[in-house]
Amino acid sequence: KEFCSKEKLEKFENVDLYLGGSEHAVGHLLYSRFYTKFLYDLGYINFEEPFKKLIHQGMILGESAIIYRINGTNKYITSEDNCSKTTEYKDGTKLICEESIKKEYVDLVEKNGITPIHIPIKFVDDEDYPENEHNDITANLEELRKWRPDFNDAEFLKGEGTLTDEQKGVVYRYPFFQVKRVIEKMSKSKYNVINPDDVIRKYGSDVFRMYLMFLGPIEQQKPWNTKGIEGIVRFLNRINNIVNKVIDKESEINELRIINRCIKNVERNIENYSFNTAISSMMICLNELLELENVSKSVFKDYLLLLKPFAPKTVKIIWNNVLQDNLDEIKFPHYNEEYIEEETIQYPVMINGKTRCKIIINKNTTDKEIKYIVLNNDTVKKWINNSEVKKFIIVNGKVISIVV
Repeated sequence: KEFCSKEKLEKFENVDLYLGGSEHAVGHLLYSRFYTKFLYDLGYINFEEPFKKLIHQGMILGESAIIYRINGTNKYITSEDNCSKTTEYKDGTKLICEESIKKEYVDLVEKNGITPIHIPIKFVDDEDYPENEHNDITANLEELRKWRPDFNDAEFLKGEGTLTDEQKGVVYRYPFFQVKRVIEKMSKSKYNVINPDDVIRKYGSDVFRMYLMFLGPIEQQKPWNTKGIEGIVRFLNRINNIVNKVIDKESEINELRIINRCIKNVERNIENYSFNTAISSMMICLNELLELENVSKSVFKDYLLLLKPFAPKTVKIIWNNVLQDNLDEIKFPHYNEEYIEEETIQYPVMINGKTRCKIIINKNTTDKEIKYIVLNNDTVKKWINNSEVKKFIIVNGKVISIVV
């Protein structure tokens, strides 16, 4: 009797790819390597490692909310440093937290100390902005009291803050209770777990899948931010905008260059498991196609085939509405090198060390012709202002530098 069929062993060999999290390092990797090397030493198999390629996917981190209890009391303060800070928001408004809590309770805090307590992140306002019906910046105290009985009689020590709107010139004064936010591992004990079912129910599985891939490199830890998912929603919605531009025609050279460049980037990125950059390439391609007056069915078909592994349901709906082919029988597109090489080069033009403009020049243009084109450009002439050109340097295919 033999351990296993030699023919099947040579056919299947070891696993092509193991993709998993580092938390499985003992349960999967250590034991699988042990058994593989054991069988190899006994001569039963012809390979030493269980996997040809190993990728540890980074953990998706969650955002936690923390409040602080003054030890020996049922009093809670807003943050570790008692909110003595200034927060500036994206719209230009500023929140200035006064130290009224710190001044009033500093002795009690220093005497007793404080204990951090995690609260559900769902009780924290998404926008981290003071305009809400509970008159709190982030913590919904009403829901917080319902959540835990010991919070019913708790005293949440609010600080006095001012909100200055620099655009409107209005200053608000109000009490606030602001939690501390930290990025850490998702855990039920930290009340920061994001339920995928809830996200899929709201946005759909295509959006959820693409957002996970778009967060960053596959092997790095990435913080979850529900606000960021809206970018993927807008991207998939914009694909519908191009449908009105699709016509039955022969593909033009400019759109062939756009789609072949995208195919090459996406193909390379998928092979390298760089899914986030593959999605970025498709976003850039979509923007370029939307700038065209119309798009051929052939080019649009290739674009949908690129998107299919990332958003299969969205692609199937659009495909059935616009194209008549059987989507499942069409293979992934391959790029044509002929359309990738550009005939023109965009040269940044630097004058005395500062980039002043960019000029598109045919790549077969001679240095003498390039100098004539650049020096007769209206923007260049304005910056030179009839000064003597001391140096004219051409770094082929990269940059043009002028010293006056």
